[in-house]
Amino acid sequence: DLFLDKVHSPVHTSVLLGSED
Repeated sequence: DLFLDKVHSPVHTSVLLGSED
């Protein structure tokens, strides 16, 4: 799901991961 979320909302996922993009 994280991968899909990253595609749909890179910013949102970035917050979840801490600093991806």
